[in-house]
Amino acid sequence: MCAYHDDWEIVYTIKEDDKTIVVFFFDQYKGNRYANVRKCIESPTFKGPTKKGLKFKEDLITPILSGLRELRQTDLQDGLEIVNIRKSSSIDIIVNVVKNDNGHFGIDIREFSTSGNYVGPKKNGIRVGYEHVSKLIEGFELLRDGT
Repeated sequence: MCAYHDDWEIVYTIKEDDKTIVVFFFDQYKGNRYANVRKCIESPTFKGPTKKGLKFKEDLITPILSGLRELRQTDLQDGLEIVNIRKSSSIDIIVNVVKNDNGHFGIDIREFSTSGNYVGPKKNGIRVGYEHVSKLIEGFELLRDGT
């Protein structure tokens, strides 16, 4: 298992491939509890969290979960926006369907800047293959139940 931070309250993991694990957890920052979804690597040269992930308030879990559940009844199309949630006055979290270079669909959960010098997708987010959508839903359900 990945060398996680001591303060992570892990509720679920998805083994995405031989070395990548998606971790669902809670942590604390300045006395506030936050939900997180982050990719970690377990390889011979590195074990630990990557920069790929999101941190958000617990009240955003349910709308993300609702969007992921709707996705199962939707015809997949590249660029299809499933849900758009206001995270702050200048940042939204958007759940999209994306198609990779191999023609496979994935789910992208990402922060988008909505004002200021830059408007568009930010680096904060994760992309998971569509074949993991049921596990993604299960992870968000466990985050919701952990609140």
